Amino acid sequence: MVTTKNLRKLKNANLLVITSDSSDKALSTFCQDFKDAKFASTTAEAISKLNNPHINNDGSISHIDIVILDTNVANYQEFAKQLKATMPTIPKIIISDSLEDDMILNAVNCEAYMLLPKTISNSELRVAVIMCLNQAKRGDKVEFAKGIYFDEYRQLFFRKNGENIDLTKLEFGLLKLLLDRRGDITDYDIIKDQVWRGKKMSIFTMRNVVNKIRQKTYYDIIKNFSNKGYTIDEPKNR
Repeated sequence: MVTTKNLRKLKNANLLVITSDSSDKALSTFCQDFKDAKFASTTAEAISKLNNPHINNDGSISHIDIVILDTNVANYQEFAKQLKATMPTIPKIIISDSLEDDMILNAVNCEAYMLLPKTISNSELRVAVIMCLNQAKRGDKVEFAKGIYFDEYRQLFFRKNGENIDLTKLEFGLLKLLLDRRGDITDYDIIKDQVWRGKKMSIFTMRNVVNKIRQKTYYDIIKNFSNKGYTIDEPKNR
C-alpha cells in the first residue's frame, strides 16, 4: 500500500522531455519540480541522453524515470517502440496537439501510459506524471533466481532478505546495463563505452568485475557468450 510517506514525488524523479518546441515555457516551468530534467529536440539526442545517464557526485547513477514525448518530434513512433524494446521499465507520456482517434491509436501502439493535450495545465500534468510514476514503478521489482531482485524505484539490487547488495559503481553499471538490454547479447565495446566511459579497460578487468558480481549474487546471473559479450539471467517476472 502506498502512503503519503512513500508516495513517489517529482522532486525524487528524473525526467526526459523530447520536444522540438523548446520555447514551451509552461513545460519548462513544470520541469523545475523534478530532481533532474533533461530536454532533447530529436530522437537521436534522446537516445544519447538515455544511454549516458548522469553520474552524481557520490558516484551513483541517475537513470531516467519517465519520458514525456511530443508528437511533433520526427519518428516519435519508432522511438517509442525502440524505447519499449530496449528499456521496457521506463514509462512514457505522449503529448499532442491532436486527440483524434488516429492519435489515440498511435499512443496505444506506442504503449504510452497516457495521451495528453499540450494545452493541459501544469497542475493536471503534475497529477498525471505522479500517477504514472507510482503506478508504473511502485512495487515493480525485477526478480531473479536465489531471491535476488532489482527495485526499480530505489534503483538498487537486493537479496531475498531485503539486504542491499553492496556493488561498486562499475559492478552496478554493468549489471544495470545488462538488465536494460535483457534479451540481447551486450558486446564488449558497448560495455566499455557505457560502463567504463572511455577509461582504460581490458577484457581481464571486465571479467574480474563480472566474477565479483557473481560472488555477490549468484554465478548464472551473468552469462558469457564467447567472443560476443554478456547477457543477464532471465528475470522470473519478465
